[in-house]
Amino acid sequence: MRSKCTFIGRIYTRLFKRIPPFEACCAIHDTEYVVQGTSRKAADMKFAVCMFQNRVPLWIVALVYYFVRAFGWVFWYRRQLRNWWRG
Repeated sequence: MRSKCTFIGRIYTRLFKRIPPFEACCAIHDTEYVVQGTSRKAADMKFAVCMFQNRVPLWIVALVYYFVRAFGWVFWYRRQLRNWWRG
């Protein structure tokens, strides 16, 4: 499965010319979104905590967290929307 963080990672790579320091946390976050064993907000918070524990600068943690909170619903509800659309 391709990481959804790739979009954010590509932006980071273009801006800073290096691999994002939060890339390792993306797999955990993506798994939370697929399994949906917890709330979306809890999954996003785990992502932020993972980034913080991996010594990602706080301003990047905040920026990425709010980006995921604002646009992550598209990926969270994608399966439900697809099933609803197909009938």
